[in-house]
Amino acid sequence: MAEPVKIHIPADMSVLGLALDFCEGYARLQGMEAEVLPIRLGIEEALVNVITHGRPDEGIDVTAQAMPLGVEFLIRERGIPFDTELLEKKLAENVKDSTEHGLGLLLMKTFVDEVSFKSIGMEGKETRLFKRFAQERQKDPDVELLTEEPPAPEKQVEYTIRPMLPDEAVEVARCAYSAYGYTFLNSNIYDPTYIREMNATGNLISLVAVTKDEEVMGHAAMKLEDEDILCGNWGYAFVRKRYQRHGCLGRLADELLKEAQRIELQWIFVDAVCTHTYSQRAADPYGFSPCSLILARVTPMDFKGIDEENKRVDLLICFRRVTPSERTLPIFPPAHHAKEIQRLYQNLGESVEYGAAPDDRILPAQPFSVNVMADTMSAVRMVIEQYGVGVVEEVRSSFKSACLDGAEVIYLMVDLSMPETAWLVDVFEEMGFFFGGIWPRSDGHDQLVLQYLNSIAVDYDAMQIASEQGNMLKDYVQKCDAEAVKPWS
Repeated sequence: MAEPVKIHIPADMSVLGLALDFCEGYARLQGMEAEVLPIRLGIEEALVNVITHGRPDEGIDVTAQAMPLGVEFLIRERGIPFDTELLEKKLAENVKDSTEHGLGLLLMKTFVDEVSFKSIGMEGKETRLFKRFAQERQKDPDVELLTEEPPAPEKQVEYTIRPMLPDEAVEVARCAYSAYGYTFLNSNIYDPTYIREMNATGNLISLVAVTKDEEVMGHAAMKLEDEDILCGNWGYAFVRKRYQRHGCLGRLADELLKEAQRIELQWIFVDAVCTHTYSQRAADPYGFSPCSLILARVTPMDFKGIDEENKRVDLLICFRRVTPSERTLPIFPPAHHAKEIQRLYQNLGESVEYGAAPDDRILPAQPFSVNVMADTMSAVRMVIEQYGVGVVEEVRSSFKSACLDGAEVIYLMVDLSMPETAWLVDVFEEMGFFFGGIWPRSDGHDQLVLQYLNSIAVDYDAMQIASEQGNMLKDYVQKCDAEAVKPWS
């Protein structure tokens, strides 16, 4: 197959002809002289829909590539989200639609052989058109595309809070886009299929604020943690821009807390960015306390409406207990961090028993377990699930491999309920790790967060922390960072 060819155009009807000339010229190069006109008309319909209804601020990428059976054209843009799964379903079921947008897609499917749509997270959406070499087409009907949002209401809006309905998943994605563009930390929120399926399995509990006309104006959710099902990540909260300042987020948060109590979660937490204080202040009225400062957690992003440098984003993790529970496991903090750890537990309102550090430094004669996980944000997380002879060597080996593989930040989670943690933290800090905070768990196996920055500098002065407790944690982490061993320097 020939290499793909790509052009980038602004989302402007005045340059539509240039994009069509590009696609037509590519089709001619592939010997599709007789198919040039339908290809041009099909792509024109697709681009007009994207420009008119998607309104992507950053322009549009059009890629052409010769395939074994024909030519493929990909249109990628970061405009308003739409429900790709619903479009695919209606196209497959031959659902006809006589609206203007429906006729556009009907024509698109008439001119080319295949049309498909896909959400691609923070990269936006993709429309794929495929034309076969000298092969008969099948005409598929069309569906309605999403239209431009109406202006903001002038008066207070009446709305109710309720669980999200499956067909409202696309409106949730559009709310996120309206509030954040494509900068929301969890890119899955732009994929209606993900939102719908996660709610169907109960792994995501979405609440929506809807107007009396059943329009989705805001959303908030809890994601139940895979590693701790009695702990919920509280967030995914946003309001469509034209409905902001109506108290919507506060009411969503109130109902979300009631839901957490109803299903008897032990903990809920928020991961608030440190590039601004909005998310931190939103959590303050609900009793969240800072527990850890996770440095350089996510890759650079441009926040909508907020001026920021292009740097990795730090997260302030704040926890709140939901259901009272009697602790049965003591913790064994390293002596030099004991005072700070005690302060964090006191802020949480937790009564914790502190065990005495063992006199000897002998690992148990049992197999060790270290779980190493890399993600797409150049970060690696290592979780020590069980100590045993050889665990230090395993951590050191995994640590070096992660650094050589280009990981920009490495996190090490150690179990505070294990006596060996009291002295092993010294060993890990000799490798270059330093204190990040604590991570409470519903089973009592709370974790101490250690972190290592691989040639990344953190601007502590630029961090925006809303609370006194959070600033005290920041100062302590900064001190530990300054004192950390630099193994590769």
